[in-house]
Amino acid sequence: MNKQAKAIGQNFKNHILYNKIFEDSLNELYIFDVETLHFIQVNRGARKNLGYSMKEFYKLTPLDIKPEFTKKSFEKLIKLLKNKEKEKVEFCAVHQRKDGSTYPVEVHLQFFTLEKSSVFVAIILDITERKRMEIMIKSLTEKHAQEKERERISREIHDDLGQALATLKIFIQSSQRGFYASESHSKVFKKTIHYLDMIIEKTRNIAASLSPPTLELLGLSSALRAMVNEFRYIKGLSIRLRSGKLDNIVFEGDRIHLYRIVQEALTNIIKHAEATEVDIVLKKLKSVLALKIVDNGKGFECHKDKRCLQRGLGLSTMEGRAHLLGGSFELKSEKGKGTIINVNVPVEEA
Repeated sequence: MNKQAKAIGQNFKNHILYNKIFEDSLNELYIFDVETLHFIQVNRGARKNLGYSMKEFYKLTPLDIKPEFTKKSFEKLIKLLKNKEKEKVEFCAVHQRKDGSTYPVEVHLQFFTLEKSSVFVAIILDITERKRMEIMIKSLTEKHAQEKERERISREIHDDLGQALATLKIFIQSSQRGFYASESHSKVFKKTIHYLDMIIEKTRNIAASLSPPTLELLGLSSALRAMVNEFRYIKGLSIRLRSGKLDNIVFEGDRIHLYRIVQEALTNIIKHAEATEVDIVLKKLKSVLALKIVDNGKGFECHKDKRCLQRGLGLSTMEGRAHLLGGSFELKSEKGKGTIINVNVPVEEA
């Protein structure tokens, strides 16, 4: 075989290899004409994600799948490449599928001259998950700030308002003993003291709901037991809690997040699961604290694509709280077979 034949054979192999790389890339890849903007080649990932066949793509331009762009605004963008002012243009946009649904993308656009023709090549990254995480982190940052504010308000209600009401009660009781009062006046005094006791109790309950006092005073183990006892008493739910000693454990984030995960899970079970039994286990495994919550409720369909985290049941909030602790969140559920929540967070001994 002469050198020319070998070169032709190698070029042919390279052509097949490059085509395979282009076609099998997990990112969306597009090649479109510089003048008409019509697509010349689109890989399998793009065809699958957008729902168009290659035959349909030949009739389309980037403007057909990027609804926020006009021809004028898009040409202004690619002019930077055509005039060689920039080697690459990067921007975020929204892609619209054939069925009308949309998803966020990050676009990397380049200009290439191949022999006598020129084309644009676009590499597209689907950033749906990134956007979801950004929204979740923003929400959780706000929640963390709210948590600190709740803690401050709780302390002020408990220390200032609670103390003021207790002092007022003592003052009224002292006033009653200081002078003779008729039977009708005695009844008014007793009612006043009764209402004051009710107000003091409500004040304590409001302070406790804003920020659990047992968490600060007695630690995580006691706070979780107190919360579970409250759910047992108020909701009549059979809950088994096995936690061991957690008070000497140091978390990467605020331990309130673990407390809230358990609280949110129990609230969801009460509202949605129709469960009669719940098993909560916290176990320290070397440098990891494993939390497992199992209920015998009706369950629901949960897929690996994380759509179950977007059901509005506070699941994404629990996942976010686990991430704030530097850990992971996993949910398994099946209709008629209950739900299992697994949370693993890194910890150290104090």
